[in-house]
Amino acid sequence: MCSPVVTSLAPLPPPPQPTTATTESLAPPAPTAPPLPFAYMGTFTPDGGTPVFFLTAGDRVFDVRIGETLDNLYSVDGLSNGQLQLTYKPLNIKQQLTVGGAP
Repeated sequence: MCSPVVTSLAPLPPPPQPTTATTESLAPPAPTAPPLPFAYMGTFTPDGGTPVFFLTAGDRVFDVRIGETLDNLYSVDGLSNGQLQLTYKPLNIKQQLTVGGAP
C-alpha cells in the first residue's frame, strides 16, 4: 500500500485592493484649437483706410480686415502690440499671429 503524501501549502496572498481613480484622471483633457495655419505676408493700409492683412496658408493667399472671417473657422478680431488677434470659432479659443509693428 502506498502512503498518502501530505503537503502543506502556504496561504494565498490577499487580492490587490482596487484603486480608486480621481475625478481629475477621469475627465477628458480640455479641447484646444489647432495651431494657426496662417503665416503673415504683409499689410497694406490705403490712405485713411482700414489695414488689409495678407496671410498665407499653404498655396492660398488671404486678404483680410479686422472683423472678417477666414474659411468660416477664424474670426479676425483686432490688432494689439504687433499681434493679429484671431478666434478659432468652433471652440471660441483666442489665438495670436505675429505681424510685426502696428500698421
